Amino acid sequence: MPWRNDPKINWQRLLTAPEAIVGRIRPGMRIFLGTGLAEPRTFVRTLMGTSGANLDDLELIQLVTLSDAISPQGLESQKFRLKTFFPGRAAASAITAGRV
Repeated sequence: MPWRNDPKINWQRLLTAPEAIVGRIRPGMRIFLGTGLAEPRTFVRTLMGTSGANLDDLELIQLVTLSDAISPQGLESQKFRLKTFFPGRAAASAITAGRV
């Protein structure tokens, strides 16, 4: 992609703060999270650490969790349901409890 090395393009203007994304979420939404190394860790940590009426009954879909961004404590709340093909160690206790 030639635009990546173009000094005239301000790539920073293309970034969106995780708080702004969380503000656009509505109850009952299905959210696909990037997988493995493509997991948006800053966004996921912000999502897990934020409370609000708009974050109820969310379905988080992910193929594989390799990081610690999805915490077992975050999955203990009733606001998230994680659907994953390979949860890794992060969700082991939630799986045992039947929340994943």
